[in-house]
Amino acid sequence: MYLPTQQQNEQHFANGSFNNEGKSNKPTALFIGTSNTDRINENKLSTAVDITKTTAYTLDEAYEVISTAQCSPDVVIIHSLTNDVKNNNPNECMDKLQMVVESISSKWKEAKTIVSLTTPRLDNRLHRLNSEIIDGLVKRRYLDNKDVYVSDNSNMWHGQVSIQQLLNEDKFHLSERGTSMLASNIKNALHTVLGIKVQQRNNRYSRSTDRARQQYRPQHRQSFNNYHDHNEQNRVKFKRTG
Repeated sequence: MYLPTQQQNEQHFANGSFNNEGKSNKPTALFIGTSNTDRINENKLSTAVDITKTTAYTLDEAYEVISTAQCSPDVVIIHSLTNDVKNNNPNECMDKLQMVVESISSKWKEAKTIVSLTTPRLDNRLHRLNSEIIDGLVKRRYLDNKDVYVSDNSNMWHGQVSIQQLLNEDKFHLSERGTSMLASNIKNALHTVLGIKVQQRNNRYSRSTDRARQQYRPQHRQSFNNYHDHNEQNRVKFKRTG
């Protein structure tokens, strides 16, 4: 289990932008996740935030990471609930999560916490049911808490993409597509907490759509002019015959 130390934290931010005191100008985040976050590249997750990522398979391990970490993040991201529902009922998961959240607020007074909700699973019906229950409990617990933000993954449970496409053959670990969707949800949550404006993607689809609009508008204007001229001619003809 990787535990970020002060030396490792400084090395991680070595390529960032710095102020006159040699400190990074970017906000920092500590990302604690399970094996489902292993394939998320923290260096590409957000160019606006310096992120240190570590693996903790359970909430108990996440608590240990926080207890020993020597960095001082602006945001702490926790993604551990999916594993804990295997061995704990929803209320026990909630108690463990609250212990983690309190340890963060106690150690880093100004830090914000992002709790990433469970990701889909089809390996066990009881685990899936408990996942949905714990998601509801977390949302209710932190609804009015200004220091804890819930990163909702319901678009993975009930989105347009089938759950099967988001999972590997074991029906638990995320596929490449599922990992990409989880990363997007966490990125959006991180930018929201830090007040970072999300830039619109300038992809091929949007460019082709703009071109189509530009091509359509002159034709639409010409069609309207022809229609207007035709109506005007009929109106004059009607006056003469009337």
